[in-house]
Amino acid sequence: MERKEVSAILQDDFIEFLKQNNLYDSYMKKELLCEYCQKPISEYNVFTIYFDTKIKFCCDNEKCIEFFNKRKKK
Repeated sequence: MERKEVSAILQDDFIEFLKQNNLYDSYMKKELLCEYCQKPISEYNVFTIYFDTKIKFCCDNEKCIEFFNKRKKK
């Protein structure tokens, strides 16, 4: 898979991002999960999208954001 650098995605662009990265079907099946709590990701609860061998998501739950920020510092 080609790696694409993304600095920001607006809520309106989220669905298009998923389609461009062949993730839309998984999104519709609620298979895209937060890396930390396993809650399904939506355009309303996504905090960040990052790449770590594959595209991963972190939801807007406070604890998940904490885990994400700790991971980032490593």
